[in-house]
Amino acid sequence: MSLRSISRTLYQRLAAAAGADISETTLVSSSNTRINNPNGDEEDAASHESGQDPNKDLPSERVLFEFMRLAGEAITYIEARELWRDMRSTNNGSLPRFRDMMMQSSSKSLRRLPSKSLAAETAHTLSSTSHHTTAAANLNSTLRRDDTPNGEENDTRLDQATMDTLLNLTSDVSKLSDEELSLFCTDLASEIKAAYSIRHSSDKSEFKFCVGAMMFLWAASLGTIIASFFYPSNATLGKFSPALLVESFSLFAIELVWECILSWVVLKYNIKINYTRKLGNLLKVPKYFIGHFFPTYTSSAVSLTFALALNQTLFTLMFYRRSRERFAACAYVFLSQDRREDRPDTLIFQVTEDIMRFAVYFPFKLLVVDVVGSKALIFIPIAVNNIGDGLAEPVGVYWGRHKYSTTALYHKGKFFTRNSNRMQEHDVKRVGIGNT
Repeated sequence: MSLRSISRTLYQRLAAAAGADISETTLVSSSNTRINNPNGDEEDAASHESGQDPNKDLPSERVLFEFMRLAGEAITYIEARELWRDMRSTNNGSLPRFRDMMMQSSSKSLRRLPSKSLAAETAHTLSSTSHHTTAAANLNSTLRRDDTPNGEENDTRLDQATMDTLLNLTSDVSKLSDEELSLFCTDLASEIKAAYSIRHSSDKSEFKFCVGAMMFLWAASLGTIIASFFYPSNATLGKFSPALLVESFSLFAIELVWECILSWVVLKYNIKINYTRKLGNLLKVPKYFIGHFFPTYTSSAVSLTFALALNQTLFTLMFYRRSRERFAACAYVFLSQDRREDRPDTLIFQVTEDIMRFAVYFPFKLLVVDVVGSKALIFIPIAVNNIGDGLAEPVGVYWGRHKYSTTALYHKGKFFTRNSNRMQEHDVKRVGIGNT
């Protein structure tokens, strides 16, 4: 499988999805165009000669997945499925359809190629013609359209002028040399990630944050374990034992099953991720404190900090960007938590939120629940946090009228949040508006 063959297949599928009746020869380079085969794939070369598609048996989302991987900007299979199937309703809508975004970004990427390129020259020529201008205007109108009031997607078919633009794009891509094709696909893949707020492969900020956060949690856990040796009779501190491993892994398994159920609900019923994320929070942190209602569970400072450190480490390893790109199961579990307005920093926000919520529950448990001796008191902060935060989403979306902007950790300037567009310029600036 080569970048040339997979990119040709991708544009063919885009044309089919847009409703165009395009013959196979349109998408294959003409006989007077030089065909390079950078990977030395004889099967791909033969397919170019015969006009057959070597990737015809691949599902369309798999084609997109492989294109991004070969272009050097890998995405998860779940993200490829989401983009290709236009699962916009699961993430607040307000996103361009993938086929529309590809046409606009393809034109930009072609025009950024060196002027000596035949395709680049063609793209410049197209941009100056009235026919292409009409198509561009129609495309811009398509990109600006909102969802219909009843929540159903506007599925207006592209007009003939825009279709012709797509035909020109597919023809231009087939004329690129190997070097130009590599530059074009890399630039296009970067545009795709920017348009849908997906972290670029060169961005290491998530890795650095996760390493720092896990080091902090394990340092806190180790500190409580060491303190327990100096105060062995202190029941509040507790002590470390092999049983804590079993308890911690049990809590991990319970939350993992819950997250899988929520992701299944998103894919099966097209439920907004904004809501499944709130449901996921019911177990994320409260599970450590509700566990002491079970007779076999040991609830102490040692057990709580150790369980938090272990669970956060395991989930961070699963949800780390590279893990989700390599293993579809990790991306599947993460789906129910990955709100569009949190991307590409969803994992960073989640870890921060979990630590901060734990920082509220933990002292309340030690200083109030244990002192008073009533286990049920722990439900006070849990109810305030989960019910209050859970209701904020639907209330803000349906009845919110006050627009606001706010600052956030890890970013300069103001941005965010609920049902507004979050504009992004290559992970440098983020701006937005929210409703309350």
